[in-house]
Amino acid sequence: MVSTYTLFHPLRDACTVSLQAAAGRLIYSYARDEMVIGHRLPRKFSPTRAVPEYALPVAAVVPALIAVGSLISTDALTKIVPFAILGIYAAFQMVVQVAL
Repeated sequence: MVSTYTLFHPLRDACTVSLQAAAGRLIYSYARDEMVIGHRLPRKFSPTRAVPEYALPVAAVVPALIAVGSLISTDALTKIVPFAILGIYAAFQMVVQVAL
């Protein structure tokens, strides 16, 4: 019998990678349009790999630091999740507002 962990573990990893890729592209596009502080480094794009080479590590390190911070406090996760959801909506809303 196959456990649910075996079935859903690859799906979780695929979701994590796709969210990091989307966050990296979002950081890159904000940096490219000079909408964030320190935009010079994250807007560099690797033509050989076709990825934003400095935005992707930022998209990986910042959530890792938040996850480590949530281990320190017991109720930090209940505060971090709503803030992250609000941040996602605000980030995409800024793109929509600029396009209008």
